[in-house]
Amino acid sequence: FGFNSLAIIPLASILGAATEQLALQVGPALGGLLNATLGNAVEMIITVFALQEGLIEVVKGSLVGSILSNLLFVLGMSFLVGGFSHKEQKFSQTEVSTQTSLLLISVMALML
Repeated sequence: FGFNSLAIIPLASILGAATEQLALQVGPALGGLLNATLGNAVEMIITVFALQEGLIEVVKGSLVGSILSNLLFVLGMSFLVGGFSHKEQKFSQTEVSTQTSLLLISVMALML
């Protein structure tokens, strides 16, 4: 498991670099869509293999982990790094409410 986890890191990096290069060629709108879609390729691959084996709880755990890492860890690191260069940060109340609602709905749906 450990070696497989370590092997995913460079593969994700290569996929991210390829997606960025492709986004430069197709434009910002389609590039953003490709980045959002292919950025979760690792989770999609794990999900497909887990579903083939009937591991529904693994799929749920993978989805919850992905949601939590994207909404909480990435957001928290953005706050932290932004705090180093700006004494006071301003955030959109609408965006915060949207992210919080998405987090709550997705985790509640997966708990069913």
